[in-house]
Amino acid sequence: MRRYRRNEEGGVYPVFLVAFMAVLVMAVALMHVGKAGDMRTRAQTAADAAALGAVAEIRDRALDFLVQGLIPWAGYDPDTTPDAARRYAEANDATVTHIDYRGLLANYAVVEVRGDERLQGIFEAFRGGRAQAEAIATVDFPTCTYPPPDPADENPSPVTGLLCDGVWVPIGASPASFLRLFTIRLVSDAPRKYDIPVVGGPQLPGDPGSADLCAQVGYNAGWRDTPTLIIAVAVALAESGCNPGISSPPNSNDTIDRGLWQINTNHPYSDACVYNAQCNANAAYQIYLNAGSTFLRWCTYEQPACGGNGRGTYKQHIATATAAVNRLQPNKGNAG
Repeated sequence: MRRYRRNEEGGVYPVFLVAFMAVLVMAVALMHVGKAGDMRTRAQTAADAAALGAVAEIRDRALDFLVQGLIPWAGYDPDTTPDAARRYAEANDATVTHIDYRGLLANYAVVEVRGDERLQGIFEAFRGGRAQAEAIATVDFPTCTYPPPDPADENPSPVTGLLCDGVWVPIGASPASFLRLFTIRLVSDAPRKYDIPVVGGPQLPGDPGSADLCAQVGYNAGWRDTPTLIIAVAVALAESGCNPGISSPPNSNDTIDRGLWQINTNHPYSDACVYNAQCNANAAYQIYLNAGSTFLRWCTYEQPACGGNGRGTYKQHIATATAAVNRLQPNKGNAG
């Protein structure tokens, strides 16, 4: 009996050794899992910060437009805005691997980052041992309108400011005073991407969403009631096919019509403005107001437009314009 017990005791040690090694391996694995989870959390923090930084720069540019008397739009600069995202990512020990802008106004930033820290061991084969994360942020612009002109006034006074969500913003004001009008937030999803020209960037031809582009920027510019917005979009379709980069051959008086609403060079708007979708819409809306809230300055509108030469061709685009307006958010496109 004693001999049996001694043999039994001797066989226990290998079992304990195997169990100890198993526990040790599990502890190491759990440590790596915990480390990987921590790296993933920090990568997500970096992605969130980078996305918010990108839209913060868009907001700042929109603020600059606002205090110049222009209805704010995204107008991001591709040469500078991605740098804001990269700076915020680097401050959180990560690197931006991809950045994209979504939505009709490119006011959504989708940012992907990779953590700078590398996890050795069994996780190194997984994405090179580095954590990756994605974040989406957007900036909401205020609803701004110009003060309506007096139809009886043949020489309307120049615009001195805009009314944005009930707040008067005078031209030349300090941008910092109106930060509260903009909202920056993280979101879980982003709308599809549109090929929209950017300030200082290449001017792209219209795409199948061009009528949607005219509807969105026209709404932002000030055409808020549905029937008027439909006419505005139809006029733009007749004028340019809603192609933001198009220009006409020289007219008989050597002027040129440019952009979505074909703003003539006799109006005081630069090429940088009129070949930008939103700035063109803002200019068109101001011309509309100065004409007594009518479309009489556009020859594609009906008579007596264009000095009695109105052709009425905008009517051919009413159905397309109506569909585009109806695709806007319900609280926008169906207003009026």
